Amino acid sequence: MRIILDLQACQASSKHRGIGRYSMALALAMARNSAGHELRIVLNEDYPDSVAAIRQAFDGLIPQSHITTIVTPVPAGEVDPRNAWRIRAAERIREHYLAGLRPDVVHLASLFEGLGDNSVVSVPQAGHYDTAVTLYDLIPLMRKERYLGDPNVANWYYRKLEAMKQAPLLLAISESARQEGIELLQLPPERVVNISSAVDTIFRPRALSPDARAALLARYGLTRDFVMYTGGIDYRKNIEGLIEAYATLPVQLRRRYQLAVVCSIQDPDRFRLERLAAKFNLAKDELVLTGFVSDDDLVSLYNCTSLFVFPSLHEGFGLPALEAMACGAPVIGSNTSSIPEVIGRPDALFDPTSIAAIGAGMAAVLGDPARQAELRAHGLSQAQRFSWDASAQRA
Repeated sequence: MRIILDLQACQASSKHRGIGRYSMALALAMARNSAGHELRIVLNEDYPDSVAAIRQAFDGLIPQSHITTIVTPVPAGEVDPRNAWRIRAAERIREHYLAGLRPDVVHLASLFEGLGDNSVVSVPQAGHYDTAVTLYDLIPLMRKERYLGDPNVANWYYRKLEAMKQAPLLLAISESARQEGIELLQLPPERVVNISSAVDTIFRPRALSPDARAALLARYGLTRDFVMYTGGIDYRKNIEGLIEAYATLPVQLRRRYQLAVVCSIQDPDRFRLERLAAKFNLAKDELVLTGFVSDDDLVSLYNCTSLFVFPSLHEGFGLPALEAMACGAPVIGSNTSSIPEVIGRPDALFDPTSIAAIGAGMAAVLGDPARQAELRAHGLSQAQRFSWDASAQRA
């Protein structure tokens, strides 16, 4: 079987986001497990630096001649209505190019691309080949008031949804995402398959010397043991709820444990969260907003944290929780969407809409070393249930 992977999700605005990382990891696993199939990769020539990086990543896994690029009209960002004709032309060019490669299946790593960049992705009408599309989540559809207020964004999103419904196969990243696809898109269950997810092999237990640990914490303004969150700044991530819940902890716990929000943060969000912390009478050193953290330091922070808390209101998968568990951190999280299937332990879950429940969950772990140890052991075991090779084989 000739399988073409459209990896534009690894090139433009999604490159450094969870979608780009997921797409690259799954594609590499598919290449490792492609015996008996001919695998090809198609990229967008408008992003030459990423083309070179992707060629290097797949060197030795598939022939370089099987990695090709397409040229389409630009600019093609759909946020600008003036690009409409150019987008339609680019989609036809792409579909004609793919048909010329005579594939059996085209796997589209992400359909929701091209809003503000020159990515060109589409699902053609039934014809020369079938299309499989990765389904991450349908959060904008479920929370329209938060994400689809801009008419141009809404038009782009609904057009992509209609295209997704035409795809013969959706590859969901979790059972929760699969159920969303079946119910919200009204698709037959056999057209939506859960292939799950996994974490990079860099996420594993790591021993840090006292000096290395001290230097790491000092680098990010941490002065004592800490509770950790990572996963981005967005309404649905519920960071505000986490800060408020942390503020309900007994003073002696807050004096022992800082709250570290570990991710890139823009100044408006930083000022907003600092004002929120002040509103809840937190001391200046109790909330730490680290800003950007390298992958290597992220692994070390996971290994150093006393507790990882994931209070998201909705996730397609919830990768940070799995990364933390793979590093041996005790993890608690929301009892919504995909997070329960990631964490895999009902007594490690809380209602993310209840400040009292989040606070009680944190206090129960921080005040009980035996429970901390239990969650660490569970997390390491649970993380072993997920692997990219298994996901690739399901795909």
